[in-house]
Amino acid sequence: MAKEKQHQDALDSDTVAVDFSQAAPSSVHTATRGVPATESVKAENHAVDPDSDEPKKDKPESKDAAPKKYDFDSFEGKLYRIFEGSVFEGVVTNHIDGGLAGPILLMLSTDYYSHDHQQLLLPQGTRLIGSVQAVNTSQARKMVVSFHRAICPDGFSVDLDKFAGLDPLGTTGLATKVDNRYLQTFVVAAAIGGLGGLAQVGNNNILNPSAQIRNGISSQSSEEAEQILNHFLNRLPILTLKEGSRARVYIGRDLLIPSYAEHRVEPAL
Repeated sequence: MAKEKQHQDALDSDTVAVDFSQAAPSSVHTATRGVPATESVKAENHAVDPDSDEPKKDKPESKDAAPKKYDFDSFEGKLYRIFEGSVFEGVVTNHIDGGLAGPILLMLSTDYYSHDHQQLLLPQGTRLIGSVQAVNTSQARKMVVSFHRAICPDGFSVDLDKFAGLDPLGTTGLATKVDNRYLQTFVVAAAIGGLGGLAQVGNNNILNPSAQIRNGISSQSSEEAEQILNHFLNRLPILTLKEGSRARVYIGRDLLIPSYAEHRVEPAL
């Protein structure tokens, strides 16, 4: 009688403990005691099996830029946050001509730590890889630059979300020299005007064969001169970014990075 009473008190208790010594079906039927048979069957059919292959709902993806795992590196420990609005400072290590799209390489000149200043995240010497858009307008004064990857000195890589490049003053875009080629345009315009004036030398109001020839040459020369001058006026400026120039990278969204001490990189890359 005492054992039966103890068993009944356990069934009526609010705290449920799993007893693995009993068969699973008996526990299911015990939990659904007093429930109609049809509802008990439904409960069994809808019971979640942790080992089943049924697809589970994916957790919503974080909007933060988490490090992408490459096949040659990994990390241990927690991730630290670099907040949006932070700025990386570095030095450009390759010469860039704005006439063509191409890569840009930037080397960080400062160590970057976690928000509590306890963990080194990106050490000095980390290389940032980006791309430069070709100049496509005559009014351009800067080259549009974005960075998509950071490689630490130990080889660990961090993906960047095309963060914008800034000049040392914090202005969007990079350029150390802008050549609008105004001098060449003025020289060409003066030369064209001189040729047109020479074609008019000796002309008078008397229409003779030589005057008609000179007038025809002058008219044709003016048309050609206009085309040549328009060509020079519509040329794109030459923008250059010298190697060794200082630049900044604006962090456009929160960035999650592991501690530099927790990097795990294969020794043979």
